[in-house]
Amino acid sequence: MSRGRLSICIPTHHGRRDELSELLDSIESCLGEPGVTRELEVIVSDNASRDGTDAMIAARQGRLGGRLHYHRNKENLGLTPNVLAATGLATGDHIWIIGSDDLLFPRALARVSSMLEQAPDRGGYTVSFQTVERAEPALRGRPVGRAYLPAGDERAEYAGRDAILRACAGAWVLISNHIVAADAFRAAADREAPRALRHGTWPQMVIFSEIARSNGRWLWWPAPVVRYRGGHTFLLDEDELGPDLIRMMGEVAAGLDAVWADLDGGRTELWRSQMATAFEIVGRPEFVREWKLGTRTSARSEARALGQYARAFRHVPEYRRRTLWIQAAPARLLRRLAARASASAPMAPLTASGQRAAIDVEIPAVLGAGTLTRVAARVTNRGDATWRSCDPHPVHVGARWWTEAGAELSPEDLGLVPGADRARFARPVGPRETASAEALLFAPRDPGRYRVRLAPVQELVAWFDEVDPAARCESWVAVESVEGLLDG
Repeated sequence: MSRGRLSICIPTHHGRRDELSELLDSIESCLGEPGVTRELEVIVSDNASRDGTDAMIAARQGRLGGRLHYHRNKENLGLTPNVLAATGLATGDHIWIIGSDDLLFPRALARVSSMLEQAPDRGGYTVSFQTVERAEPALRGRPVGRAYLPAGDERAEYAGRDAILRACAGAWVLISNHIVAADAFRAAADREAPRALRHGTWPQMVIFSEIARSNGRWLWWPAPVVRYRGGHTFLLDEDELGPDLIRMMGEVAAGLDAVWADLDGGRTELWRSQMATAFEIVGRPEFVREWKLGTRTSARSEARALGQYARAFRHVPEYRRRTLWIQAAPARLLRRLAARASASAPMAPLTASGQRAAIDVEIPAVLGAGTLTRVAARVTNRGDATWRSCDPHPVHVGARWWTEAGAELSPEDLGLVPGADRARFARPVGPRETASAEALLFAPRDPGRYRVRLAPVQELVAWFDEVDPAARCESWVAVESVEGLLDG
């Protein structure tokens, strides 16, 4: 084993050739950047694809300077055996499993090198990620819930299995933003291979949990390193009705319930904590409503998912209060109710008297370049009309950015899908009422001094602060390199 070597292990399957090629492009781009102090090997384990992946890899062999190694299974072995096949070929002292449809951020390898140099002896590391558009991965998309990452925007270390699981259980649902000590991974995989195969959708959760038990030290490093493509499809079934998201999410809920119950030895307090985190990922009422309204599904799928959710989240009070009735209601009934509500109370353009507001929010003085920061905003309706975050002209909270020279940055300048930075109100906000929203600050990608302004906005109508200056909260922000904020 070479000291200081990082093994990137990429399990892939049929239909991922083009995405895998883009991932390899992103790795290759990072190799030429300053600060990459680790030797690198890239291992691709192909689950018998028939899409030309082998030819694509052969054409690239020279470009990565002998770092690229390709293994092809004779048949599709399934997810867990393919993950173990990829990691079994690793010769480095750290292993990084990356899904074949994900990508690296610029400077990702330099950031990981810095992290491993500063903290070389941890059992595992979780780094930050951002979601990007599947078709246009250069654009940052609407973020996933905060439960997918450990709490806080500052680096943190967790000691002991229970503390690690409480902090990182939600993060382990995704596979590509974790790096582990190779020796610890191999030992855990040897001990837990049967259990990992039993929970075939979540092999990383089984193995990472064992690493946490045996090593007991895990680092949260909140630098953006991975770009996850939106619209993950690895569990998505399609039938005569089309993509069945309800069925997919039912399987996710049941799978998380099973793996955590198995790992924690039954219905323990720690299991309840993990399932509360899982609820934030797949169980919130707004998610379930969106999935039922946005895709075609069968009554059979709905009934099966209801049983899976009820079993997984029966100890979560918010599930019983807010999600259960949405699941129990047929999708066709929810669509009729939504259409009736939209017809009876559409969000029409507001007049100036309805655009009066006050906003209270604390904007950080320093942000990392290219990072996402969530801030709690309290907004008071000082106008004479009710606001709703519904079509055709929803009211949201949004952010605008200006350079020090006074040039306003467009969504394209920020590398954003238009609307990705909008924060919705969870309920209608009537006159003289105050509501909370989680405002999203997508920092510019270039370091510098910027002015940022948060304010309510009615889409395709107006920013409220253009009518009422009290409707804005504005501050100067120093945007600094992530390395400068995290190093040392």
